[in-house]
Amino acid sequence: MREPLDLVRAWRALPPETEAVLATVVATRGSVYRRPGARMLLTREGWIAGSISGGCIESDLVQTAFDRTTDGPVVVTYDASAPDDILLGFGLGCNGAVDVLMQRLPPDGGSLAVLERVVAERYPARLATFADGSWTEDAKPKDGAILVEELTPPPALVLFGAGHDAVPLVRIAGDLGWSVTVVDGRAAYAQAGRFPGARVVVAPPSKAVEIEDGAAVVLMTHSFNHDADILRWLPKDLPYVGVLGPIHRTHRLLDELGIDGGHLHAPVGLNLGAEGPDEIALAIVAEILAVRKGRPGGHLKGRMTPLHAPDETQDKEAARVGRLG
Repeated sequence: MREPLDLVRAWRALPPETEAVLATVVATRGSVYRRPGARMLLTREGWIAGSISGGCIESDLVQTAFDRTTDGPVVVTYDASAPDDILLGFGLGCNGAVDVLMQRLPPDGGSLAVLERVVAERYPARLATFADGSWTEDAKPKDGAILVEELTPPPALVLFGAGHDAVPLVRIAGDLGWSVTVVDGRAAYAQAGRFPGARVVVAPPSKAVEIEDGAAVVLMTHSFNHDADILRWLPKDLPYVGVLGPIHRTHRLLDELGIDGGHLHAPVGLNLGAEGPDEIALAIVAEILAVRKGRPGGHLKGRMTPLHAPDETQDKEAARVGRLG
């Protein structure tokens, strides 16, 4: 989710009257690197934000996008399913095809203005895009739209605990563009300077902070009593609640609170063999992402279906990731 932030910031940083082209993936077939809704922004000087492939289409866009959009928006198909793909010079190597809408960016930002509002106000929107470059924002799909997107705000992470091991977790989540809140009752630890880009709240664990729907929560207080206080009032329907510490510690928490803990991810993080704060932070972020995407978090080796496509064992495996046995 970092890309929408980068696109909006790049657009807002453009000098007035700068000509720019916005390229949007509107349809895909077969195995491809990016899905519909991926965007790329470029000026006559070159590529400035976003991406629509693994780098193979972008070079062609930089060279041709302005010429192609001289007379208005255009949809271009890049087909890597043909055996002569390499001869065409794209080298996608994905055995798939991508339809890309190229259009001159209007002064008001077009669809980027909607993205900006979704990110800033943290409120989802449905966006329908048409072949002529126009778009509508509506609760229902529009006839004739070549792309209908459900735009959602960046994932939210609420972290209880501002110790030294929280720093890399906040950094990695921030690098992904997530909206991060750090909560700790110790003013000496809960300092904005230690967590750039995050919202830092100085509050005791027994005081409920506002947690938006769909947020992930991680408990890293290193205090049994504090974790117990938080779990007493924490909503049980959150999609992800991770608890740092060994399994026997979590079992003690559950016994004291009289809850089954089926909604908890404990020990927190994917089984990566992580050691030290940085690796543990990576394992935690990876598990949150897997849960959000409904994936088991296992190896891609041997997978025969497209990477973004669901499979029949996915939901069953995802339900077991990090859950208490």
